[in-house]
Amino acid sequence: MVRGVAETAGGGMAAVEATLVEATKRLTKEKLTRDALGVTFIQTGEDPKATEFLRMLDDGLEKRGATMDIVNCLTIDEVRGLSTQHVLERALDD
Repeated sequence: MVRGVAETAGGGMAAVEATLVEATKRLTKEKLTRDALGVTFIQTGEDPKATEFLRMLDDGLEKRGATMDIVNCLTIDEVRGLSTQHVLERALDD
């Protein structure tokens, strides 16, 4: 599991995408499966562009060169009203 905080308001989205695509290529090169690495993003703000970007990471990264799906994203709408425990359970349930 990889834990981290990504601030998308200041840019850097292309770097996040490129890093994730490269990570999948390394996994494939080493003959590892998606079980070897999983990345979860949990949105905390309400920026629609950030929501769109997270959905692309979650559902469209393979169309952008990734060799496997290693990303799970929870948007603000998916976690609104949930306890921290429930958010973490959802994040780990992929």
